[in-house]
Amino acid sequence: MIFAEGGRSIGIRADETTAAYFGQRLARSARSGLATPSQHARAVVELSLAQGGRNPRALLGGEFAPDPAGAQTMFEVPYGLPLLEFGDVAECRSELGKPLVAGLPSDFADAALVGLTAGPAAETLPAGLLRVDRAGICPIDSSEMTFKFVGGLLCAVLSALVQGEDPYLAAQAVMRGW
Repeated sequence: MIFAEGGRSIGIRADETTAAYFGQRLARSARSGLATPSQHARAVVELSLAQGGRNPRALLGGEFAPDPAGAQTMFEVPYGLPLLEFGDVAECRSELGKPLVAGLPSDFADAALVGLTAGPAAETLPAGLLRVDRAGICPIDSSEMTFKFVGGLLCAVLSALVQGEDPYLAAQAVMRGW
């Protein structure tokens, strides 16, 4: 599903296999989590921001696996995309524009981790593991800010899915809070 408002567009889907990547390094964070019954969830969120002739874009996806016996919610963002060069092949399917390059460099991974853990949705996740394993960047217009925003959106969507709520309403609420 795609929705747009005020120059911002968000696409949410269950998965995007062309965005799968493996990072050699891992950015991690943990917070206390409630050991409550919950379900497994997977989602991919894509963001496009129209800003003064630029169009920053980011795609981030992952899954949440509950740990009913656990006491922490772990957040993991693998990274390790080499430096991008002109002519890199963009094969990651996008619903909001041209194809993206699959993977995540360290600076965008750190920003995504901040987005995942900083919003109110991170506090509502039960104990378990939220692991990012899908990412797509635009070599020209992606930014740390865009990945921070899309990280917050992904966390809100996964939190809503885990709790049996509407992920689109959760994403709209986050977007309207910017």
